[in-house]
Amino acid sequence: MLNAIRNLGRRTISTTELRDMNHEDGKTIFVDVREQSEWDEGHIAWFRHIPLSQVKEHLNEFLAFEKVVFICKSGGRSGQACDMCRDAGIPTAYNVVGGMDAWTSG
Repeated sequence: MLNAIRNLGRRTISTTELRDMNHEDGKTIFVDVREQSEWDEGHIAWFRHIPLSQVKEHLNEFLAFEKVVFICKSGGRSGQACDMCRDAGIPTAYNVVGGMDAWTSG
């Protein structure tokens, strides 16, 4: 129930959907919002690293894409990034449910 409340108003995708997405079509930007030390421990090859604290500086860049997909460790920070996009008028931001925890376990 808590995840449902947390994700209220946010677009989400599962790790299965993420695996099935076309990562090379240029229509979607994939952004990992974890801190540098977390990124260094392991990341998904096609994701770009932009820590959550820097997302606002990149909002105009995201406008060039049809979709923006955010991931973090478990979904909290990437959800915040989605909220920032929504507040900036970017409605097509997606939060990967369960984050890297779900990606590495699935």
